[in-house]
Amino acid sequence: MQNPQDIRALVQLRLAEAQVLADNQHPAGAFYLAGYSVELLLKAKVAERLGLPWLFDEKIPPGEQFNGLSELRKLVKTHNLVLLLVMAGLKTVYVQRQQDEPAFFKFRQLLESWNEGLRYQLPTAENEANTQDFLNFLTGPDGFLQWIEQN
Repeated sequence: MQNPQDIRALVQLRLAEAQVLADNQHPAGAFYLAGYSVELLLKAKVAERLGLPWLFDEKIPPGEQFNGLSELRKLVKTHNLVLLLVMAGLKTVYVQRQQDEPAFFKFRQLLESWNEGLRYQLPTAENEANTQDFLNFLTGPDGFLQWIEQN
């Protein structure tokens, strides 16, 4: 990942892979990749909001190095979706929309329970049962990924 555009391309790739897995009865992998796509998109938003489009690029443009950059990178390399919502400046509008439209956040628990450690765990019945609905929640025309982009 080098810039927000590259990250967004990865989001689409991971979503397509998640759908292939879901379609072929591999919901655990699909759920993991779907959550990972949210992580990636939030990281693109963080880089844009901070005005550091090269934040995830190991080759820093000349003149862009600054004291504390490595600490900032450690912070944004988190896999915690709620923390990334905060860093992207979306936590307040996330909470507000939850209150205004509870149906939109039907899958909030799945979203907030996602973590990178899922790749090391056996599937849970809840994640397996809700994987396709979770994918639809993320990718629909008014889905969560579109919401991230618009806010």
